Amino acid sequence: MRTIARAREFVRRLRDLLHRFVDGDTAVLAAMAPVIKEILSLYPVHIEKEDKEFFFPVLGYLTKEEQKKMLSTSGNREFAASQTVPHDGRADGRKT
Repeated sequence: MRTIARAREFVRRLRDLLHRFVDGDTAVLAAMAPVIKEILSLYPVHIEKEDKEFFFPVLGYLTKEEQKKMLSTSGNREFAASQTVPHDGRADGRKT
């Protein structure tokens, strides 16, 4: 949760800086770069955590049809097709 709170704070800062830039304050460009770097540094950790600790484990609670529908709408059909999980308990293969 701390990562999410940090990310939200950085996004708020970036939004505020962007509004100032749009209003004509070009001096804020220098302040935007470090904020963007912070957001980018949080992204890979967030995605890995979301994939390994949330998304795939949750698939185990869905029917095969629900999994297929969710994965086919995820934007990467090739990846999604290789990631279906049997509906027999947990997504990691262990029985509940």
